[in-house]
Amino acid sequence: MTLDPAPGGPDEEGLDQLLAEARWPRPEQTRVTRLRGRWQVLSAARRRRLRLFRISTVLAAGLAGALLVWWTFPVAQDRVAVDDLATPAITGNRHSPPIEKTTIVPDERIAADKIPSAAAIVQPDSPAIAHVETPTITAGETTAHSRPPTALERIVFAASEQKRRQQSREQWDVLLNEVLAQVDGTHEENGESLIAPLLQQRRYHASRLMQIARADRNANRRQSAIRLLANLGDSSAIGLLAEFSREEASREVAFPALLKLADSQTLAGLIAEESDDVLRQRMLAGLIDRRDPASTVLFLQFVDDSSTQQTALASLSRCNNPPVELLFEFLETARTDGRVAAGRVLGRLCDPDVVDQLIGMAQRELFPHESMVALLQCPGERASDFVSFARTNPRFWPAIRAAEIHLQATSPYNFRKSFQLEFN
Repeated sequence: MTLDPAPGGPDEEGLDQLLAEARWPRPEQTRVTRLRGRWQVLSAARRRRLRLFRISTVLAAGLAGALLVWWTFPVAQDRVAVDDLATPAITGNRHSPPIEKTTIVPDERIAADKIPSAAAIVQPDSPAIAHVETPTITAGETTAHSRPPTALERIVFAASEQKRRQQSREQWDVLLNEVLAQVDGTHEENGESLIAPLLQQRRYHASRLMQIARADRNANRRQSAIRLLANLGDSSAIGLLAEFSREEASREVAFPALLKLADSQTLAGLIAEESDDVLRQRMLAGLIDRRDPASTVLFLQFVDDSSTQQTALASLSRCNNPPVELLFEFLETARTDGRVAAGRVLGRLCDPDVVDQLIGMAQRELFPHESMVALLQCPGERASDFVSFARTNPRFWPAIRAAEIHLQATSPYNFRKSFQLEFN
């Protein structure tokens, strides 16, 4: 549409009237839709940028605040410590005593009569000793002002603590590897100086040694870890050591460590569950070689049990130093079944001193049944001679006959030929 103004030019009101009467062409719908879509895209992008800017600003401010708290916290502690030095001492509190102000004395000679004597100094009632009164704290007063840590402070502290622990574990692993490299595979015991650096973190090192013993590819390194477990391990390593004791490759290394870590009751439980007769004999020998009353009682229980009796008696040949004195005490003080079991053990040991003591007990008729049980099982010449003599002596015949019947009823007795009583 074309507007032709008047020749003289329209005034302002005429122009407004012409514009009001004008008819503008309607825009195409496709252009309007395209323009509206473009505007929505630009508006959404602007809102996203604004949101990201705000989030970034908040995170940056939080991180800066956390770093500021982290770096200034030690300084604040030092400032509190310095301030505490200037505060009066408080009874029952951790603050230091007050610091008295001192006056610098000019460099001039002090009269001798003004110097306090040694007696005046040491006397508690002397006026030369100043007495400083310390204020007490009332029930409503507080001595420390603190606040609980914020969530951000807890997160920062936890991250720092985790990093510190990871660094400590790495240092402990380096130390453990150095000790493992020094372990001599030909010795069962390691010097105290070798394992001393590991004792401070004993639980961690024991756990790492168990992992190495299970999964390390180096056989020598696995055996060294097992040896160290004997000194650093605890009851949690007993099951692993028992498993290694059943394997031919690691038995000689793991078994001494097992005997060292397992107490008598635990070892007795392992013996009862063990199916390998050779390993059971070695465990039984290790049990009685401990030479204490508790282990001796447990060993005698295996001797008294018919299912484990022969294995327990056979294990005596593997003993290094059986407790003979304790066995004689049990022979004289235990219950009947315990005395018979102790007699069986003493008879299998068949030491010359043991035989002499058993013969003396039989002659004095001191527990003759148990002493005869022991002598009947001893294959030595002196024991055989006394048994032959006792069979022909009416004084000893009842005791030795009762002992032989007991052995025939409770075990495959074949050490002595049964005698026959003849009547003339």
